[in-house]
Amino acid sequence: MSSPSFEVQVYRKGRWETGSAHGSASEAEDTAKSLQSKGKVEGVRVVREQFDANSNRFVTSVLFRWVRGQEEQREAARNAAEKDVRAESVLANARAARLAAEREREARRAARRIKFPFWFWPMIGGVFAALAGISLLIGLRSVLYPS
Repeated sequence: MSSPSFEVQVYRKGRWETGSAHGSASEAEDTAKSLQSKGKVEGVRVVREQFDANSNRFVTSVLFRWVRGQEEQREAARNAAEKDVRAESVLANARAARLAAEREREARRAARRIKFPFWFWPMIGGVFAALAGISLLIGLRSVLYPS
């Protein structure tokens, strides 16, 4: 690979144009930041470019980038995301409160219910069967032995 070059590119009318070339990254970044601070450009970036003989192509990477208005857009997006997270948190808290209230109501209902031992209902069934048998016997007696 050959030694890298550093270009300061300026954003004008929707396109990136090469403004200057430098031998070191620090020189290029200083130039870019001075252009940014003057405020006369829409955007500025520092591009590292190096020729790779093995692949026979230029390898480029952006080291610094600033575009007017992007920071405000990022901040607005970040604020919107935080509001969404807060809204989700409020909804989650509301859901949790609703579930807790529902569990509490169910616990109250369960406490009001009368709990019978396991043998209670079969015993009630036996009592009804005995009463039915007694009434059957009484009915048969009146048929067999009329008065």
